[in-house]
Amino acid sequence: MNGTLKWVLLLLGLSGCGREIFYVRGCAERLRSPYKQQECFACVQRPLPHVFLPDNPDGSRCARR
Repeated sequence: MNGTLKWVLLLLGLSGCGREIFYVRGCAERLRSPYKQQECFACVQRPLPHVFLPDNPDGSRCARR
């Protein structure tokens, strides 16, 4: 049972990976909503490196790397 719990926790941890978008290409490929795509483009094209987090609520989706 203990080994099974470790595997479940590992898989849950890995399932959250990859929801960050660092480049413009990722905005077009991974987001369906035009509103989120525009938000993403504006975020990742900033002069300083930023990351777009589509699962966060409005106002906290763009974060500095």
